[in-house]
Amino acid sequence: MQKEQIFARKMYLCAQLLGAKSDLLSTIGSWRQEMDDQTTFDCLDAWIDATIKEQQSSLDYVTKWYKK
Repeated sequence: MQKEQIFARKMYLCAQLLGAKSDLLSTIGSWRQEMDDQTTFDCLDAWIDATIKEQQSSLDYVTKWYKK
């Protein structure tokens, strides 16, 4: 087994144990198998951007109502 495959499997397992959902897990699992590096990076960047936006929205809501 190639080092990249071992790395991807370990990263997949770590993400899964941390509670990652299927969208992130499928991207990690597809790296170097169904998707090339750049496509994988683009998908990860999209996931990161969406997650930051979602968490920021949640934090904004909590902050707005926390000390009223």
